[in-house]
Amino acid sequence: MAKIRETKTASKSTTDSAPAPATPATTSEAPAVPAAIAAAPAPTQIAISPPVPGETVPTPPGGYTPADLAEYRGLLPKGSQLTALPDVIKELRRFTDYAEVFGKTAPPLPWVLQTFDAANQWSQMHVKNQTWDEYTRTQEAMAWKDVHFAMQRMQPALELAVKGDATVGTQNPALVRFFGAASVIAQKAVSTKKANQKKTENGELPTSGKVGKQRQKAAAKAALAEKNAAAQTAGNAVVSSTTPVATPPAATNGVAGSANGAAHS
Repeated sequence: MAKIRETKTASKSTTDSAPAPATPATTSEAPAVPAAIAAAPAPTQIAISPPVPGETVPTPPGGYTPADLAEYRGLLPKGSQLTALPDVIKELRRFTDYAEVFGKTAPPLPWVLQTFDAANQWSQMHVKNQTWDEYTRTQEAMAWKDVHFAMQRMQPALELAVKGDATVGTQNPALVRFFGAASVIAQKAVSTKKANQKKTENGELPTSGKVGKQRQKAAAKAALAEKNAAAQTAGNAVVSSTTPVATPPAATNGVAGSANGAAHS
């Protein structure tokens, strides 16, 4: 009996010493959380791992200036060319009669090999970078989805804490700016929508926000094109006014002939 009693006592002491599971505060000072947010289940584990430590993206060399890729639009390779290019390089390396086959006007074989090989390597790196960019964008989006979930839970509590004690905000300015950014963006979107709606009701075109910027940009572009067209028209008019007019040759019709005949008579 003593042994059984000791076991029960040990079990009780272990239970008493175990930390109580965390539960949401139920006091009257707890912040009000929207029902939809409160009902959403909290993440139980870390789903998005950070980037691998030490993994970096190469930096372009000094003095690099981005080119206008629109100029190279028709020169970039097709998928079938990228697939065939490694074998093309192998075949070129086997050539022993390159000059006889391609003639004297073809570039030297060493230059062709180096150029084809460099193009192949840059294209392969481009494909890898595109895949990596898609991967990073996906990981970023998934991670920020969890961040917004946490913000929805934390923001009401932080706002209530700052209202009750201003020192919470002064001691944590970054948190206040971080959580306040979403509110500022939302308020700006609402004010932009109201301003555009008022313009529309008054029979005017919207000029606020992204729509307004696009419209203003298009209007400025059209005005510039009209100005250039007017300048070109004026230039053409000046050129025409200063161009000498050729004198037509003397008339040789019957009237002139008869006049000349009358003079001779």
